[in-house]
Amino acid sequence: MLLVQNNVDYVPLARTSYSSEVSSQRDEFGATDANLSCLGFKDGEYRFLRNIAVQGICNFSEGWLCWSRDLGASFIGKGDAFVSAFEDFKNQLHTIFQRLYRMRPFEMSDQEQEQWRKLVNLIDVHHYRTTTPLVVREVGQVSYGQISRPYRIKWLSGNNYIIDRNSVPENLMALKPGRYIEAVVKRDPVTHKEIEILSVQPISFHLPTDKQAKEYWDKMPVAKLPEGRWD
Repeated sequence: MLLVQNNVDYVPLARTSYSSEVSSQRDEFGATDANLSCLGFKDGEYRFLRNIAVQGICNFSEGWLCWSRDLGASFIGKGDAFVSAFEDFKNQLHTIFQRLYRMRPFEMSDQEQEQWRKLVNLIDVHHYRTTTPLVVREVGQVSYGQISRPYRIKWLSGNNYIIDRNSVPENLMALKPGRYIEAVVKRDPVTHKEIEILSVQPISFHLPTDKQAKEYWDKMPVAKLPEGRWD
């Protein structure tokens, strides 16, 4: 994150991202207020439906505490200074959103459902879903085409990816034609087009023939369902 607090830049070791401007309003008790309008991370951002007012106060026994009335006591950042407590608050928001975003409602506890309700009332989830790349694991086959280097990948889905050397790991270019790979692929969330291939691992794999597939199917056990009405 790049934060500006009292004219001092704070840049952690992680990849630089961004957030809204941080105010530096302090009162006689050492309290500090900040407004958060968006929160960026590696491949996207949370765009808030309205500014989040974040309060910070120095507690002599626990250091600095940051929280927001919009989110409640489940989201409290702690640190030795306001900047680090504010950063911890944003990391908590990011962590809890990512965990709950991947859960279904029936998988959430009552507390998690309440946290999710507060988050979706603040974060534009549709914007997040349609702008944040998908990262998926896929299997495909390397093909050379008419040239003497890897030219395309044919995914098991049937789609083809024309290899862009600037968007693939170096070891992909050393693979022989016909070799199957397992790849971690970053895709556009709307079009599902490949943005980047993050990693490639050669694997032993072959597709069964139609005859082999039929034999496998015929050998599968048959479920015996109880007789009676199902409506």
